[in-house]
Amino acid sequence: MGMSPSASPVKFNHWRAQTSVVEDVAAFLTGAVSYTSGDKPEPWRLMKGSADIFKAWRMPILMGRSFSPEEDLPNGPRVAVISQEVWKTRFAGDPRIVGRQISLNGDTHTVVGVAANSIGLMEFGDAPTEVYVPFQIDPHSADLGNYFYVVCRLKPGVTLAQAQAGVKASAAVYRAKYPKDLDPREGFIVETLKEAAMGYTGFRSFLAVLLGAVTFVLLIVCANVANLLLARAAGRKREIGIRLAVGAARTRIVRQLLAESTLLAVAGGTLGLLLGHAGIQYLGRALFAGAAAGGNRSPSATAPRTRRLADDTGRGNRARPAMVSSRRVVRPRPVAAGARTRGGSGSRARYRCARGAANVPPAIGSGALVSAVAGADLLLKVR
Repeated sequence: MGMSPSASPVKFNHWRAQTSVVEDVAAFLTGAVSYTSGDKPEPWRLMKGSADIFKAWRMPILMGRSFSPEEDLPNGPRVAVISQEVWKTRFAGDPRIVGRQISLNGDTHTVVGVAANSIGLMEFGDAPTEVYVPFQIDPHSADLGNYFYVVCRLKPGVTLAQAQAGVKASAAVYRAKYPKDLDPREGFIVETLKEAAMGYTGFRSFLAVLLGAVTFVLLIVCANVANLLLARAAGRKREIGIRLAVGAARTRIVRQLLAESTLLAVAGGTLGLLLGHAGIQYLGRALFAGAAAGGNRSPSATAPRTRRLADDTGRGNRARPAMVSSRRVVRPRPVAAGARTRGGSGSRARYRCARGAANVPPAIGSGALVSAVAGADLLLKVR
């Protein structure tokens, strides 16, 4: 919530009292620890978290429980929650893992639970956390040193603007109590995790420019697709003319042509969704030190909007060629035995490949853009 990217025990206790606008306020700090229960020490990725850390990150506890308030107090019991990955790989999915003693840096800890992996936590590390231990911050601490982060969630029915107003108003109370810790020009803010991960305010403008550029390229590709479909329609005029001459209904031909193009659009949209999701995941990890920029959205979460976008992109491109082709009535001419006709099987295959290839780029763009900008999580970073 503060303007500084780090938090102090005093700030954390102050923010935790703002129960009117936020909930599940939790402190955390990532680091490393040595697992010393085996034959040789093993480096594990560690997170020290307060009692509400699993609620704040919405991390399910697969087995056992999370930290109790008593365990999160100074000099509390040494307990640990291990990750699902460690439970499966290091302990072979032992169903009796809860209650087992493990050694971390030579200190004995009792395993009290197994936590599912969290994509959100990867915003603050290059790999998933492997073990969690209580932070044990003194609720009456006078420590003003900033060395950890704080996250929270909006209370039900509270908007982000209301939360901003609430924490900004609390800054005056904090400044009156600790005048040397908060500069008069500073205050407290609440921002979404995605905004915090982006790191600078100009990133939103950059994304807007990038979206405009991709949209312009998409329009160019749409024009190329329309030209390919018109060329394809010209290549099939003899076939369509013969079918009309023998009594085929014009509406049936239009439906067939639309069905062919729709199938290609659906295939391209599916491929675009998968490639877009994978690309967003890769770029997020590269740019934000392991962040899944797409957040925790899976391909199934954005599939409906991607399908609609891909279909809307292709509908205009396939409707006119279908109508034009169905109006062409060509008198069939005799064809010599063994001669290849225009629009034969080889020509049709080439046209299908060209049209399919042209449909994939706009679908890929739609899938990537939908995955990138779909929704913002309510998970907040407190700084």
